[in-house]
Amino acid sequence: MAAPEQLALEEALKKGSSDLKFTLTRNEVSDELQAAFYRNGVTTIPKVSSFFRSEDDLVTVLKESFNTDSDHSLADRSQVASVICAWRETQTRQKRQIEVEAEMDTREWTKPIPTGDYINMRNAYMKVHGKIEDKVTPSKEYLEKKLQELENGEFRAETMAEVVSKDEVDPDVMIPIFDSKGSLSVKRGSTTIPLPTGPEQLRRRLTVMLNAILMLALKHTNREEIQDVYFALEVMVLTVALPLGGENQELGEDDYGFEKSLPSVACSISPVPSILDDPDIHEEAVEPDTEQLKSKRTFQESGISSEVERKKKDRIAQQVLDATLILSRNEKMLQAVQVGIPKIDLVSDIFRLPMLGRLAHIENAMHDETLNRQATTGLSGPLPFTKRRLLTAKLAKSDDELLTSALRKLRNLVLYWPEDSKLGRALLTSAGAVVGEDVLQQSLKDCFAGKAVATLVKRAADFTRFAEWMIQSGRGRPLKPMEADLYGYISMLRASGAGATAGESFLSAWRFMVHTVGAGQAVNNDLISGRVLGAAKDLVSKKRALHQAPPLTADMVWKLEGLMAAPISQRFKAILGFLLFCLYSCCRFGDGTRAHEPTLSQFQHIILVETACSEYKTATGERRAVLLPLVALGSGLSGSGWALSWMAARRDSGLRGKTFLMPADAENSDHWLDRRMTTAEGSYWLKDLLVLSGLKEPEAAGFSTHSLKATLLSWAAKSATFDLQERLILGHHLDEETKMAVTYSRDAIAATMVKVYRMLETVRQGIFDPDASRAERIAMATGLSHLATHLPEKNEMELDLEERLCKEIERADQCDTDVEEDRAEIQPVRIPEVDQGGMALFENPEDLGAIKSGEHRGKRPASMWQWNEFQRLLERQDVETVALYQQDFGTEYLKPTRLMLANFKYHHDSFCKGGPFFDEQGFYAGPLESRDATRQLVGNIGSSFATTGTEQWPSDMCKWIADTILRQFTEKQIKDSVIADDGAGGTNSDTLPYPILKPDGHKLYGGTGSPRQCQQPGKERQFHDGAGLSSMGRWDANKRIWSETPFWKELRKETLEMILKHIGDERTLNRACFEMAVRGEEGCAIVSDEELKAKIRALWIRLLEKHGSKQEGLETRAEGQPFYLRLMKELLAFADDVDREFLLEGEVGFPVGVLAPLPRTPHVYEEQTSWRLEEEPLMREEVWRSNYQSVDLHTDFVYSHFEEECKEGLMEKLTLEQAKEKYGDKIAISSLAVLVEENHQGKRRIIHDATHGTLVNNRIRCRDKVRSPSAREKQYLLALFKGQNSSVCSLVGDISKAHRRFLHAPCERGLLACKVKEDDNFIYVNKVGTFGVACASYWWSRISGAGVRLIHELLGRDMAIDILIFADDIEAIAANAGGRFEEGGQLQEPPPLAGSYNAEQSLLFYTDAKATEHGAWIGGYKQDADGNVLEWFSEEIPHSCAEWMTLKKDPKRVIATLELLASLVAVKLWMPQSKEHTKATCYLKGMTDNLGNTFAVSKWMSTKFPLTVFVMELSETLRRGNCLLSLDWVRRDNNQLADDLTNQVFDKFEMKLRVRWKPETQEWHILNQFLEHSKGFHNEMKKRKAEVLPPVAQVKKTRKKLSPW
Repeated sequence: MAAPEQLALEEALKKGSSDLKFTLTRNEVSDELQAAFYRNGVTTIPKVSSFFRSEDDLVTVLKESFNTDSDHSLADRSQVASVICAWRETQTRQKRQIEVEAEMDTREWTKPIPTGDYINMRNAYMKVHGKIEDKVTPSKEYLEKKLQELENGEFRAETMAEVVSKDEVDPDVMIPIFDSKGSLSVKRGSTTIPLPTGPEQLRRRLTVMLNAILMLALKHTNREEIQDVYFALEVMVLTVALPLGGENQELGEDDYGFEKSLPSVACSISPVPSILDDPDIHEEAVEPDTEQLKSKRTFQESGISSEVERKKKDRIAQQVLDATLILSRNEKMLQAVQVGIPKIDLVSDIFRLPMLGRLAHIENAMHDETLNRQATTGLSGPLPFTKRRLLTAKLAKSDDELLTSALRKLRNLVLYWPEDSKLGRALLTSAGAVVGEDVLQQSLKDCFAGKAVATLVKRAADFTRFAEWMIQSGRGRPLKPMEADLYGYISMLRASGAGATAGESFLSAWRFMVHTVGAGQAVNNDLISGRVLGAAKDLVSKKRALHQAPPLTADMVWKLEGLMAAPISQRFKAILGFLLFCLYSCCRFGDGTRAHEPTLSQFQHIILVETACSEYKTATGERRAVLLPLVALGSGLSGSGWALSWMAARRDSGLRGKTFLMPADAENSDHWLDRRMTTAEGSYWLKDLLVLSGLKEPEAAGFSTHSLKATLLSWAAKSATFDLQERLILGHHLDEETKMAVTYSRDAIAATMVKVYRMLETVRQGIFDPDASRAERIAMATGLSHLATHLPEKNEMELDLEERLCKEIERADQCDTDVEEDRAEIQPVRIPEVDQGGMALFENPEDLGAIKSGEHRGKRPASMWQWNEFQRLLERQDVETVALYQQDFGTEYLKPTRLMLANFKYHHDSFCKGGPFFDEQGFYAGPLESRDATRQLVGNIGSSFATTGTEQWPSDMCKWIADTILRQFTEKQIKDSVIADDGAGGTNSDTLPYPILKPDGHKLYGGTGSPRQCQQPGKERQFHDGAGLSSMGRWDANKRIWSETPFWKELRKETLEMILKHIGDERTLNRACFEMAVRGEEGCAIVSDEELKAKIRALWIRLLEKHGSKQEGLETRAEGQPFYLRLMKELLAFADDVDREFLLEGEVGFPVGVLAPLPRTPHVYEEQTSWRLEEEPLMREEVWRSNYQSVDLHTDFVYSHFEEECKEGLMEKLTLEQAKEKYGDKIAISSLAVLVEENHQGKRRIIHDATHGTLVNNRIRCRDKVRSPSAREKQYLLALFKGQNSSVCSLVGDISKAHRRFLHAPCERGLLACKVKEDDNFIYVNKVGTFGVACASYWWSRISGAGVRLIHELLGRDMAIDILIFADDIEAIAANAGGRFEEGGQLQEPPPLAGSYNAEQSLLFYTDAKATEHGAWIGGYKQDADGNVLEWFSEEIPHSCAEWMTLKKDPKRVIATLELLASLVAVKLWMPQSKEHTKATCYLKGMTDNLGNTFAVSKWMSTKFPLTVFVMELSETLRRGNCLLSLDWVRRDNNQLADDLTNQVFDKFEMKLRVRWKPETQEWHILNQFLEHSKGFHNEMKKRKAEVLPPVAQVKKTRKKLSPW
């Protein structure tokens, strides 16, 4: 396009509003079409939204007026579509804008100005009045207020605190308001800023007000009241500055002092009322010192003749100054500032300028020397390098943006011709298509992982230029060039005048592409021929001489440190402090910006700033995992402590917690950017700060951030006190030879910091001048005896520092003296963890005393054992020290070592107790005895140090420590602590006090290590056997802890012998469990033999008394109790059980939990913190409630049952008078109900409802969470025994009336009363646990849990079994006790498994299902390990074979069942048919996109019908086929092939591999039977619902008190 046409296009594009241009550009409307709109006046969003009447009109107008015909070409059609999208967007936006403005009018809110209008107002202002800065640009919210006032017809009085500029606005201010209708709402409030405190701030605020009026005048040209801008400003000034209500006084010449310049005035704004009537204050404030002011008078060339004429010419100037003087008297006088007004058109000229500070003579109006001085206090104008810094910042990008851009270029290069690189070929599928986007992106990231961002950016840019040249010149594919292509490209670079390193950079880029993406196919080194290398070197030869950045001089560093104490902004100090940190830590600027949050440490006169950096230039390979330590002296050259000011500035400027140590500054706004500061930005900041410290601009221009690192390194080299190795350490550069030594020294930088401090001290004292000439430095280094006498006198700062150091040294000496004097009074060190019984171990090499030979003979190396704190620790009784040779733990070397141990009860045989002691000469004398070693830890062994690897403890030593800790932990006697709960959590709603029981014994754990864990999909659950947390049944048998005392060994042995002697032989004992399983308890001769039971009890009592039992009445069984509670308790006591003493309480009765709260037993149960029944505090009076109707149908049964219970002593029958006399008012007669269990031959169960009406259960709080085993525990045990190849025998039993096997406390039995009929004059009171009362299951669980734990102890290790107790049901499982019988009934071991399939070779299939309103389809396929499809099926499910699909009317509502049916069909089709009598196991693996089915199969349980029936069919199918199925979830998009099969899409499958499944002929194991039963159930339900039931008379149930009371 020709230049004039381009200029015309650019000029037209400038006419459109910014928001319209953004909308059109976002919708991809071309620039030419946009320019056509703007030329025809369509420049705003409202115009665009109204320009077209409809879409048809839009198409017609574009065709006829804008030469864009959608029928002409696809490009024109695309443009028409773009305009339609943009037009629709503008209509929606305009409609919403109108609605918002209408709502604002209705609610009397300030209408918002659209951002586009605000930008247009500012652009219009700048077009008329020139450029405007943010600090004097009216904020958007201030313009909105002024616009609202303009529309209302008057300006509102406001204070200067509400005049807010663009860079002062706070967007988060919200305030509540009441509108005219009294409705409360919230709107965005106004930002409030502090009042101006000086004339400069006052001018700025008034300039903001003027610019606001000018913007409104340009927007509303028809409003006459704002066209006279200066009159409008006068009104605003008077409403802002003079809301005094008094008469405006005219002041004369002498009052204002125009000819005499403005006097000293403390200028501040305040809304306090005027005090004009106080003449003393007025004279004090206004009267000037004439002679003094004449000496400071300054005028501009454009003066005016007289003050009277000037006041007449500009009335606003007089009123503004009047307001300034009056308001200054209303505020307390501040520190006086000499302000001079230049002889220009005075204040009116200042107001007429669109921007405060726009012209130089305005900036220089403040002619006082204290404000004009440009030293360390600041500049009056912008810093000289600001513009270049802003341009650099505009071009800067974050590392993420650079990385994304580089990867995008590399991606385009690889995918341009994928066959030309290894990476490209790997990204192609077998069909030749590119892999998915997620795989593609991850492959690119992995390919370039470990490469620095800068490297990727450089290489991608260099090679992209080569690729563009290759394509444009038609030479072929960039990743498969010829040698001639490389030579031709470099020759082109040389001919076109490219940079000197362009050729070398390209060759590096080519090598990079070869080694990363595998570019090219030939031998790649052959491409870089001699002429290619020669051409690149020829380019390098033209490179200009290298000019390194010079180091800073000592005077510059001194002034920069002084600038940290000057009154500059905290943001400047934060940046300056970082530059000084880079200088004193000798780190690269880029590395420093990525460092972590710094820490400050100070001791006496030394201040250190420390941090570390994980990303640095030399971090390659394994070094990326090593942090680069950065340490800087915070006192610096001046000794003023610049680091203290820096840390304070970081805190005040909000730098703490940022991602980078030095983020980029946002310049014009008070925040930091989310990227690090670039090196270019840092260089310009350094130049500006040097100028700010007094350096001239041309001199500062030569320095950059490279100067910072070079400064200290240059001084170190010039001082001749640092060797090469120390300078390398100081600059963080290490060679391979010294890297290992520095790594193991841990703190090599500390020694160099000492030398740095001494060097800076010599610079401070004038002994060493790093800026001197070489000859002068050599003369000073070779020694001038008179040099010290000619040193310059110390300045005030040096004297102050020297005095501070002397005071610090004196104070440190005094502290040492005080410590020695008070040492006798020091108490032993407190260690909270050790105080609580914790174990502690500290290891360090033994203190071997003075060296016995060599040049250092007699010198004693430092050791941690020499510290005074070591002796103080030994004063504790639970802390001791021992010495040892590590050779005693299996090493070849001695390595004498000392340990400090806390709370270690056991010691190793090789330990020597006591601290080290020495002879008179200080040589080591013990406690270790001298011995020889096979290997000496001196010198090198090969290329490694002899000590390499010896820093690790020997394995035997680690094992001894671990065994000792575990031994003490398991034996630890915890009497005052309890096990932490891992229960329900949440808020505890229990508010009543309750007892917390302590363990009765020490056996808190039933085994070693962690208890069993039940695996479930996505989580793990602890194993519970129903006997509490301390039950050994929660651990595997090989980890259980049995009592092995002589008592238990004797008891187990004699008990077994007695049983065998009584029954005759072992064969009868082996048959006992099978007899019980077949005939029940009464059918087993051993169990029903009361004589044998009595003998066993007598044996146990005899053994208990023999071994020291003091419990009386061991043979006693309390009345009403089936258990020998005293005997149980004493046996558990000998087993050291933790929960046994409560059994004795059962002889009288356990509390119900209403009058006496139930206890908390943390060592047996988890904590229960919430209950479904909340207590009603007002329900305190005991009541009774009528029975349920079911009792009326079974009255005779209830009477008969209660009478039998009374005979057994479980209940008592009382008249109402007897009950009142016995229990007082603590009686609750609860409702009864009779439950008929049809599945148990009509068994009837009486329910005691203690919840409704009487609310007894509401007041019972079971604070222990009783857990019973579930299917997951059973599944765990079956998997365990299967893995052990064990035969298993399981015996299941039921405990009759389990909940009624314990007594309740007599005082609370009245709460467990009931009646059969309402007119009975007697009641039945339960004396024992009652089904329906909340505490019944709790007390039974504690009693049965104690019994289960006792059974485990009785059986012992040789007869270990597993017992699961579910409330009143119990199951005992024994491994290798129920195998096959030989002839004669003897047990024999089962044969080993014939074989099994490898799980890795298991079958894998994918299935899916589809359902609509009209039908359902299933499909699936089987594949091999390489992903090849072996077989597949796809079938429609006919309604005739699946009537269950319509149970919920729509097949889509049973989609989970259909998905499982597909998996079941896959198992039926592809499960291998096992041979008869084989023990081989087949493993199947299936994939489904229904997550719920994976859970149902993993638990083999579901409550959904008909899904549960199919789960059972699948389980039975796998059982009969001796198969295991792992059904896993797969994402829907990764199951697309199976989904295609359900949609009858077979194009990706071979038809010959299809297998057909016919549902009509499929034989099911249990599915048909269950579905038939379910069909009958559903038919009965339909019939019942269709019946019309006769109306039942509603019996009004009233809650009433017990009569006759």
